[in-house]
Amino acid sequence: MSQIALIGLPNVGKSTVFSALTNEESQIDIFPFSTNELVTSFAEIKDERLKKASIIENSEKIVYPRMQVYDIPLNPSKPLFTPNLFGKLREMDGFVVVLRDFEGNDLDWGEVPKSINEQIEKINIELIISDIEILSNKEKKLIKESKAISEKPKVLKTVEKAIGILEDGSQLNDYQWESDELSFFRDLSPLTLKPRVFLINTGEQKPNKEEIFENDYETVVTSAKIEYEISLLNELEQIDIRNEYQIDKSLLDNLLSSIYKELNLISFFTVGDKESKAWTVLKDSKITEAAGKIHTDLEKGFIKADVVGIEDFIEYKGWKGLKNTTKLRLEGKEYVVTDGDVVIIRFSK
Repeated sequence: MSQIALIGLPNVGKSTVFSALTNEESQIDIFPFSTNELVTSFAEIKDERLKKASIIENSEKIVYPRMQVYDIPLNPSKPLFTPNLFGKLREMDGFVVVLRDFEGNDLDWGEVPKSINEQIEKINIELIISDIEILSNKEKKLIKESKAISEKPKVLKTVEKAIGILEDGSQLNDYQWESDELSFFRDLSPLTLKPRVFLINTGEQKPNKEEIFENDYETVVTSAKIEYEISLLNELEQIDIRNEYQIDKSLLDNLLSSIYKELNLISFFTVGDKESKAWTVLKDSKITEAAGKIHTDLEKGFIKADVVGIEDFIEYKGWKGLKNTTKLRLEGKEYVVTDGDVVIIRFSK
């Protein structure tokens, strides 16, 4: 299960985003530093495609994947994150950086810059400083260990290169690393190497101001306040209010879709009368790896897999309608799973 942290400056609406995503209360207060305890819950990643497929097969239940979401508290004094919280952030698979673009009185803004880019810069500085610290400690240890060696080991060269990048004000994910270099970072889990999604939290109608915002990450623009209020309604009321505000997709749908892209994840499905379930794998995973997600026995004894795209599954009304078509394929061990594949694994016990 993926773990995602919501991070941001004070009073940007981070706790409101958390509540909208998880349907659970966080500490939604006004200045200063409203979130003072680590709060966590789970967001269910619903998929309309699976819901439609489950109806066709009259499934008794639908199981969606879940993602653990953390609302990270802030330190009342600088730095914003305490050493313990930096340690927690290193456990995360990625971040949602909440940025404020809605109005408030001067007290409400506090020390938060009104520029989105300046908000990002403040957060980046803290992440960079934290990474320099852990990498510098690693560098000292490696130097001590390699004193008897005539040539620097590659791991030391990589760490020194990383420190140089950070000291220049850049982040580690701005650099194209080789796979073996990335493996050196695995235990350190640098914060500036982690995937992230930017969430621009706007006013109720539209963004507060026009600002050039350039980045290479997935970005979601929404009003967390509206999304939170919608999350408290029943399903029919939610449809009505989304139509009124012309909101096609929920915050959860948009945000989780963006997180999936940044984490390089895709979904595949198993559909039957007992259960319809969505499973998560890394993009470009082979069918044997996907089988292992369902059960290790399926990976070990894998023979073949029946595979069909979810759109074709729905169009042809399920397994019965697909029987005499060319849409249902038999795939072997080297097949690479595609987002939306519906599978039946054939295996030997």
